[in-house]
Amino acid sequence: MIKKMPIKNNRKILMCVVVMFFFEVLSIPVAIGVTEDTAASNKMTYIRKDADKGDATAQFKLAELYRSGSEGIQSYKDAVYWYSLAAKQGLTEAQYNLGVMYAHGYGVSQNYEKAFECYQMAAEKGFPEAQGNLGVLYSKGSGVIRDYGKAIAWLNKAANSGLVTAQTNLALLYDETNKKDLADKWYRIAAEQGDKVAQYHLGRLYYEGVIIKKDYNKAAFWYDKSASQGFIKAQSALSIFYYEGLGGITVNKYKAIELLRKSATHGDPVAQHNLALIYSVGTKELPLDNKKAYAWFSAAYAHGLDKSVQYKLKMENRLTPEEFEKARILSKEYIEKYKN
Repeated sequence: MIKKMPIKNNRKILMCVVVMFFFEVLSIPVAIGVTEDTAASNKMTYIRKDADKGDATAQFKLAELYRSGSEGIQSYKDAVYWYSLAAKQGLTEAQYNLGVMYAHGYGVSQNYEKAFECYQMAAEKGFPEAQGNLGVLYSKGSGVIRDYGKAIAWLNKAANSGLVTAQTNLALLYDETNKKDLADKWYRIAAEQGDKVAQYHLGRLYYEGVIIKKDYNKAAFWYDKSASQGFIKAQSALSIFYYEGLGGITVNKYKAIELLRKSATHGDPVAQHNLALIYSVGTKELPLDNKKAYAWFSAAYAHGLDKSVQYKLKMENRLTPEEFEKARILSKEYIEKYKN
């Protein structure tokens, strides 16, 4: 394990790992959309005729075409209009998709209360994506009073139907409410189906060794699976394994720094902090640069990692007035440019 050392004149670096829970609202699945038909150049005209007559399926299809823009005209506002008409007639897919539009503010002012109403209508009819999103809204208290019991109940319905994103969100909720054994169960189910968020968190459980036996090899395996799919927190975590040579991985500081850069430039505050640590001491792979260290510590702090402010102040003491002014300008750039 890495021992904590003072920032000054030390070649060894304490990499930090921070667990950040989040819940993702599902986007409109591709499977619900309509198939592109290049042969029908006036497809929208024909569908519009049926939609104007009150055909709910045609209204839904027209909304999909406006949403996707696949026929050359994209209008979220028109999509919302036609989804609304189809939803009022009880079309489940339209109710769900209308909920997504309200949740994200596509073509309409963002309104979680409206999103909740739409999801609830579809969820009560057994639509898994709506059930999952309804659970998310309950867990966050968005558009409804927060209720973990109802959140778990709805997420369970969606998860047991096989919806991978719901399985991951259920695991995250169990993790947050300290039901670690159930979190492990659902992380594992989702991770084995390729979900990058679940893979990262399963790796984290193996790294921490709290509810399952600590196993750096398995942690590295799952971090790598997630990182290879571009999940920035996994890339940040995996960088420590390359830097320290953990989990059967040969030390490769160049690879570690490459992973840190990917995560840091995509807004991960932990990676930004760790990259700053390396700049603050300097290595063969990444020479000492106090201004960049200050800038990355500043970015990490601005993006939510409170501990970075202490390091930022220490770096400030190293800089001359001229260097500090340059570092301050660089900090503003990093904070704005490299946010998630």
